[in-house]
Amino acid sequence: MPFQSYSGADIARLNELAGLLRDFRAAFRDIVDSTGWTAAPGSPAERDQRAIAEDDLYVPGAELKITKLLFFYLLAASEQIGGLAALYAAQEVVVPPAALIRSAIEHCAHTLWIVQRPGEQIQGRLARAYIEELFSAEAAKLNSGLMLGKDDQQHLDEAARYRALKREIEASFPGELVYDESQPVLRGQKMLRPEECVVWLFEFASRPMPEDLTRGVYGVFSNSTHPTLYAISRLWVRTEHNGQMTLTSALSVDQHANELLAALVAFYDTLSYVIDYHGWPRARHDQLTADIEAVLPDMIVPPSAAGD
Repeated sequence: MPFQSYSGADIARLNELAGLLRDFRAAFRDIVDSTGWTAAPGSPAERDQRAIAEDDLYVPGAELKITKLLFFYLLAASEQIGGLAALYAAQEVVVPPAALIRSAIEHCAHTLWIVQRPGEQIQGRLARAYIEELFSAEAAKLNSGLMLGKDDQQHLDEAARYRALKREIEASFPGELVYDESQPVLRGQKMLRPEECVVWLFEFASRPMPEDLTRGVYGVFSNSTHPTLYAISRLWVRTEHNGQMTLTSALSVDQHANELLAALVAFYDTLSYVIDYHGWPRARHDQLTADIEAVLPDMIVPPSAAGD
């Protein structure tokens, strides 16, 4: 049974969306190139870094933990969006995008979880950055041991890094690293579960969604990533084409485009928060706004409309 391919106006629309996705990825790279990912003088990030560097409680280099982590998580999200651009240009838009969309959203959610709340004390942001780093170090230790064995040098190195990081945290936050059902809690901060982190992200979105809808959207992308029959089988319909039965996407090109909205909104808003945190010029983000309006004019909801 053959598959029905896209043609004509549908291909043009997919290429238009691919161009927008490429611009999202390019916006991140342009900002990195123009700023060197260095906090501007007087910015919240620069004030955080100065205060941490001047406090003897923290080890040298701790002042860069927040901004370094924001860089790597947003880099990952931007690369996933670049991958989506390649898929849309190749018209591979039925099954593959869901995994990249989910990953992009989760990286954005963790980025915003760390940096949001600009009015809070520095220690809250630093604590969340340390929790992320501790989670990563523990995962590296665990997985290297499973893959290579407990006696392998790589696993021993990962285990040593994990122990050193725990000692660093305990020295920087005396008595404040505790555990809740095996999950680290630092200064009252506990890493959110993936779904909860995504729900939290969209509370601050320029296109806010009700909590139940956010959970549903996240659930659909998760089901489309892991083997779940309904999520895949419903993407196709059997139709007759040129006298024979074919498999055709059950979604129109514009419906496929709607699937992008969650990832695009998440990245657009998170990038905006990160720009403001570092005190960088907003010209590149403003250009991105104009590009969005040209391709998806209803993507961004003005604050007044969002509150209606």
